[in-house]
Amino acid sequence: MILKTSDRLMIINTFDLVLAESNKRTNKVLTTNVKSFK
Repeated sequence: MILKTSDRLMIINTFDLVLAESNKRTNKVLTTNVKSFK
């Protein structure tokens, strides 16, 4: 499957957004856990 450069960029941007979102969630969970441990 050959992708045009613009398609590739769109897919990469989508992945970045998804990763950023899951990172935010993970960070929230981590900070909440740290607070409850103290």
